[in-house]
Amino acid sequence: MEKKVPVRDLAPGVYVSRLDRPWTETPFMFQGFVIQSQDEIDQLWRYCEHVYIDIVKGDDCTPADSDEVIKVRESRIKNLITQPAPISRYKEVVPVDEEIKVAKDIHKRASEEVASILDGVEEGKNINISGAKAVIGDIVSSIIRNPDAFSWLAKLKSKDSYTYSHCLDVCALTLAFGRHLGLPKADLEVLGLAALFFDVGKLKFPPELLDKSEPLSPAEAKFVRTHVRHSVEILKETPGVSKEAIDAVSSHHERYDGSGYPRGLSGEQIPVMGRMIAITDVYDAITSNRPYGEALSPAEAVGQLYESRNKHFQEALVEQFIQCVGAFPVGSLVELSTGQIAVVLSKNPAFSLKPKVLLIMDAEQQRYEISPIIDLLKETQDEQGRPLAIKKALDPSKYDIDLNELYL
Repeated sequence: MEKKVPVRDLAPGVYVSRLDRPWTETPFMFQGFVIQSQDEIDQLWRYCEHVYIDIVKGDDCTPADSDEVIKVRESRIKNLITQPAPISRYKEVVPVDEEIKVAKDIHKRASEEVASILDGVEEGKNINISGAKAVIGDIVSSIIRNPDAFSWLAKLKSKDSYTYSHCLDVCALTLAFGRHLGLPKADLEVLGLAALFFDVGKLKFPPELLDKSEPLSPAEAKFVRTHVRHSVEILKETPGVSKEAIDAVSSHHERYDGSGYPRGLSGEQIPVMGRMIAITDVYDAITSNRPYGEALSPAEAVGQLYESRNKHFQEALVEQFIQCVGAFPVGSLVELSTGQIAVVLSKNPAFSLKPKVLLIMDAEQQRYEISPIIDLLKETQDEQGRPLAIKKALDPSKYDIDLNELYL
């Protein structure tokens, strides 16, 4: 009962009975074995294009990027998008102030691994797909437990590595978006891989072009648009990247009204994962300090996305994204009804106007030595019995507040 299968379609539990070359040309000790881990699949990639599996001795496997699987996944996401309020399969099992302790280590390891992978790509090497999948697996696990911890850490922006941090931050933000929609873990892993490497083609450009502080010339702008093609080429050369992830990367600059590039796709022509990454890419970009522009506040960025609904972005997806990040996204600086200044620490999913906040200044705008945490869903009045709520979002630059220092 042998079956010929491309290595990219293998999964743990499958029994490999034969290779496309003699066993003696490989490091595998046994002529026939059950795959136990992704590492074994990655090792097979180094030696084989396809193998033969025995579906009596082990599991059968369906190609992860077969047309049938992609259609099912696309249909599932579309159905979730159209629900007024998705009922997530995930619950926040860990408070944000507990998960952030774990997320800090994950964020540090992920940052180092992503930098190493992208440095390798810049030197002409293939993507270290095993390392990339380990990064995504760790981030998915943290975001499933509590999505706000990683969102908080994503605010730590490094001025000299925007390209690297942008890739990691968009990956985490897109995974939080997918979690909000209730995507199963397998879908999140495909989505995360696409979101991590959507801009990898920019590494083909000279740094001085990407760091240019003034607007690009028409010729430069046209040249920079070729990064999509470069990204797709790099991913196609990388074993273990699904067709669906590549399609998402190829379409993240397409726009719902057809005004995007490189193919001018519109509406449902754009793969749904590409539509999701388009939103998270823009949101992270406009909330980051870049060589050619100052960051918007999270609340301002949400407003700008809302104005772009059914123009650049699908209306239903924009509305779901706003539900995901909240009316006052994590990291927003806000003024309370009492005059106190606070930063949003985490959301209360069912009550977007009542997040958990970290107090920074009292009503006289004096800094707290130890910042108290207030859950506005539970604490509705201050000590004097006055209503306690968010009054408005603030611009951090006008309050001499270094949010990077606060996050640290």
